[in-house]
Amino acid sequence: MLSSFQLEALLAVCDAGSFERAAAALHISPSAVSQRIASLERTVGLVLVHRSKPVMATPTGQVLLGLARRTVTLQQEALASLGRSSTDAPVVAIAVNTDSFASWFDPVIAAVGELGGIRLDIRLADEQRSLELLTRGEVMAAVSTDSRAAPGCEVVALGRLRYLPVISPTLASRHTAPGDGSLDYLGRIPVVRYDAGDDLDTQLLASLGVSSEAPAHHVPSSQGYLTAVASGLGWGTLFEDDYRRLSDTGAGVLLHPTAYVEATLYWHRWKQRVAVLDTVTDVVRATAARRLRPLRHERESARAPRP
Repeated sequence: MLSSFQLEALLAVCDAGSFERAAAALHISPSAVSQRIASLERTVGLVLVHRSKPVMATPTGQVLLGLARRTVTLQQEALASLGRSSTDAPVVAIAVNTDSFASWFDPVIAAVGELGGIRLDIRLADEQRSLELLTRGEVMAAVSTDSRAAPGCEVVALGRLRYLPVISPTLASRHTAPGDGSLDYLGRIPVVRYDAGDDLDTQLLASLGVSSEAPAHHVPSSQGYLTAVASGLGWGTLFEDDYRRLSDTGAGVLLHPTAYVEATLYWHRWKQRVAVLDTVTDVVRATAARRLRPLRHERESARAPRP
């Protein structure tokens, strides 16, 4: 049988990235943490962590990491129900894509803070990696644009995040539309992208029948991206709230009056009922209902779990 103390040590080491920080979190010595990990490895007959900096779980360790997170969380919940809660609040680890974190997720953090009794561990990750973290047991839930449920998880659609093409008035004045009504000139205006994987501008232009030939600037910072668009470095795809802020100050106008790109966001979580995860799920869904656009079609919410 696997010891809960061993699993707790595995989780602490992988989350902290070192035996020393794990020991501090567990209020035991680093040698005791090392002994528990070594004992667990002898039990399963396999190496579970790479003794590197930071310490990382091996593929086998990742399998046990999900079990460890569930075990520790359920233990904390059981102790709380008996009135014997530990001194540490339970941790809810979630992966959030960068755009969600930058555009609508702040109220989730604020609401969890007001409730108290929960420690959030937020991991920023792109859509693919967020589900990998969930599958590996490193997080308990994730926001993603992928509608496919990860193994052992359920998924529910949250709503739609809309992006608008925004350009500074100064840059717009340098690129005027030709008299024939063609939109091809839009594809030659410099554009700002978050990173090399950002193709929202290409999607938006494609929806107008325009292919992009323009030079692209890469600005991998939410605030830096907004500054780059407002200063005229290039046009960009902004959240609606960001567009309104630039528009109100005269720093941004629409590149095209009706064009936009949307992404449907989904909440993936463990199927296993855990009270603290249920609480965070309720907060996320309520916030999304207020801050995101509603779903377009019934098929977008077809994967929603039964109440």
